Amino acid sequence: MRLIFVHGSTSRSPADAWPRQVDLPNAVFTTMPGYGDESPVAFAQVAWEQRIIDACDGPACVIAHSFGGPIAMAVASRRPDLIQALVLIEPAAYALARGVPAIEGHIARMSPVLDRAADLEPGEFWSQFLAAISQRQPRPAEPSELPRAERQRLLPGAWTLSTPADVALKVPTLVLTGGWNDEYEEIARRIVGAEHRVLAGFAHRPQDHPAATELICAHAAKGGQS
Repeated sequence: MRLIFVHGSTSRSPADAWPRQVDLPNAVFTTMPGYGDESPVAFAQVAWEQRIIDACDGPACVIAHSFGGPIAMAVASRRPDLIQALVLIEPAAYALARGVPAIEGHIARMSPVLDRAADLEPGEFWSQFLAAISQRQPRPAEPSELPRAERQRLLPGAWTLSTPADVALKVPTLVLTGGWNDEYEEIARRIVGAEHRVLAGFAHRPQDHPAATELICAHAAKGGQS
């Protein structure tokens, strides 16, 4: 079965984003609109979803990280014939956990920055964005961070994305979290019917855990048998 890897909002090259998975057979590393060699573009969920559909080219297991998680969930819910297994790595499915104090706190911190994004230079936006996420004092953006900043400021808050809570009832779903952040652990609990595994020690990137690749491949194999 083809393995489709979907990046999050701060995409890097496949070798950097998926170092333990980059050499897997049948692996395809998608590039979302406005990323890679493309010029930054305003976000459209339908365009991100179409990139995933185009990459599948037949039954596939989709592995999606962070901001890419809700997008992959929406596609899988609509096209279970195409996506036959789903692995969500710390999915930013904040829409599923509205009302939870940790989630509402995150939204309250991030919304003012995102609301001003169009009026800020990339460096200033990035400084405020990182400060809001980390709850630390702002620091100047590094020149190497400006391309990421320009793309990030064109994205909406992840809590605004169309996000189905019942995707795991249609497609076998594995959620991997890092056990470091209450927000992601709560989100994982809200994905009805999903298997949830915690891979500690790698914060927001549990795909870097030594056990991650084996879990991904085993779950993909289950999807192919269903």
